[in-house]
Amino acid sequence: IKFLRLFIYLIFLSASSIIYAQTFNAIGAGFNGASEVRCVLFDSTDSRLYAGGTFSTTSNGFPLNYIGSWNGSNWDSLGVGSNGNVCSLIKYNNQILAGGSFSQIGNATVSGLASWDGTNWTPVANFTNNNFTPSVGKLVILNGNLFVLGGFSHVDSLNAYGIAEWNGSNWITFPPVDITGSIGNIAAAAIYNGELYVGGNFDGGPNKNDIL
Repeated sequence: IKFLRLFIYLIFLSASSIIYAQTFNAIGAGFNGASEVRCVLFDSTDSRLYAGGTFSTTSNGFPLNYIGSWNGSNWDSLGVGSNGNVCSLIKYNNQILAGGSFSQIGNATVSGLASWDGTNWTPVANFTNNNFTPSVGKLVILNGNLFVLGGFSHVDSLNAYGIAEWNGSNWITFPPVDITGSIGNIAAAAIYNGELYVGGNFDGGPNKNDIL
């Protein structure tokens, strides 16, 4: 019995050692100061890891300005980066889309959403937020369509209330998720059982605060 207990203990100890042998490794020099990485995307077509957030440089001073790509050896800037935080990244129609709270990215003047073709940034639609700065907090794809979510009141000339869907030809908008009719701010989204779930800062009614 003692031998059996010792044998079981050694197996457990060995298994525990294997489990906790996992380690995290730095990706290059990391980023400056107290900055955050808010989104990452791996693109298998060019084997690059894209990251967006609040960072301006790598920790050794290489300028990125809120967005960069890792090629396996070094961090690269995407153009000259943006002038504000990058909060969401996704690949759609063979281009990298970046959403956030920026009005300039590369040489393009934008309103929180832009596409990267590998060389240049291009604005995607015109988002506005009444008298405030528009922001895109989350990008998801459902049934081949792109859903843009965040803090904005209009996309192009349409009332949007923080959610807009691009079907490849036109923008589709939705009623406000907030029962007061305010825009609120949608900061998270996921696809579950073929449906879109959203979370953020809004009042959706009884038992619907901040998530729908």
